[in-house]
Amino acid sequence: LEADVVNGYGVTVDPKGLIYVGDTNFGGSGRVYRIDPTIPKTDVYLDPADFGQDWFARTIQFDADYSVMYVGSHGESVYVVTMDADLNPVGKPRHFAKIQDTVQWLDGLGVDTCGNLYVPNYESSTLFRVAPDGIVTSFWTGDYTSYVHGLEWGNGVGGWKRDSIYLPQPYDNTTVIEFQIGVASAHPR
Repeated sequence: LEADVVNGYGVTVDPKGLIYVGDTNFGGSGRVYRIDPTIPKTDVYLDPADFGQDWFARTIQFDADYSVMYVGSHGESVYVVTMDADLNPVGKPRHFAKIQDTVQWLDGLGVDTCGNLYVPNYESSTLFRVAPDGIVTSFWTGDYTSYVHGLEWGNGVGGWKRDSIYLPQPYDNTTVIEFQIGVASAHPR
């Protein structure tokens, strides 16, 4: 990566194999970068400052048809950006959902085939579900040893269920929590 990607955190890949990285968490720029690993080349893909906004990208994910990118900020909010057919941002990012009333660590984003967004929050040990209309509900809350860092959908291999999401917990004896959602990821692997 180029030197200006200081603290890449959230990572996702588009259907063409381009990589997107949210650069925040202790000194990052707050931007989203797009990386073409075949060249290799890194470009600023989305900079909130270009729109007069002051949120910092932390986690990122596309919706099921890649017409929208969700951006979990370093804070309590999720933003959405409309995409064109070439997966370039169109218009200004807009606020989509407020996860809680205090500053949070939104440590992952996952989208199911029904369009629901799942957002684990490190600070409150909670997994939130955001409906396509932006309504936020608490899906699960653990005790404060169950800090969640990230989110992955099962791939159906080796006992990992396709209709489940998995939440790694490095501070709880390096365990993983499994939640059977009942529907699969919008982006199966």
